[in-house]
Amino acid sequence: MRRNSPRASVTLADVAALAGVSTSTASLAYRSTGSITPATRARILRAAASIGYAGPDPTARSLKSGRTGIVGVVVAGSIRRAFQNPVALATMAGLSEALDDLDVGQLLLPGRREPREGSAPLLEGMPVDAVVFLTRGEEVDALLPGLRARRIPMVGVEGPHGEGVAVVDIDDARGMGELARHVRALGHRRVAVLMRTTRIEEDGPPGPVIPVGRGLEEIVNRTIRERLRAARSVFPDAVRVEAGGRDLEAGERAA
Repeated sequence: MRRNSPRASVTLADVAALAGVSTSTASLAYRSTGSITPATRARILRAAASIGYAGPDPTARSLKSGRTGIVGVVVAGSIRRAFQNPVALATMAGLSEALDDLDVGQLLLPGRREPREGSAPLLEGMPVDAVVFLTRGEEVDALLPGLRARRIPMVGVEGPHGEGVAVVDIDDARGMGELARHVRALGHRRVAVLMRTTRIEEDGPPGPVIPVGRGLEEIVNRTIRERLRAARSVFPDAVRVEAGGRDLEAGERAA
């Protein structure tokens, strides 16, 4: 059986000539925006299909425009862990909605601390227009110098706090204080605060109950420390319980 194969040398100019339009008009058929009628777009695409033209080379287009239309979304640790974090999922949903309105795509990347031997961090060579740090971690901090050198705009959710990063901070202390006051208004007096303060990736059993006399000074993470301090401003006797994970199920097991 003989099969028709696309011509390797077919160009956008060939499509334009076949459709009876200029090359610049033909290029508009492959863009999401542009002043071109639906009928003209359909005629151009039919012409392209008839001679096996699949569309402009996205690499060449990005080189010409200096843009890729892609925002890199970086999570600390592994992507699998991020999808088990309810806060990260909610933040990702809001970010996706905003980027959809801008007609921009997303590339989800892990900010791994130790790449495989002989390989560079995934983000190092990725062609992205900007980077959003969805969650924080030490491995994320290590990415900043390279991104600054490439002059890539960076936005972080509660960090990392570094040169060139626009940070969207959350008033964790105020939020925890309001939550604690609400719990107290409901009549509760014996309260425990469930937290995950370790950097261990894998889930495990709930940790021990940590008494009031300990807890603040040994927590390295500033955000977690401020949350506990705010809770104890309302419940001075609140103990801290180390949860075995960061998802809701881990909190339920610890409770």
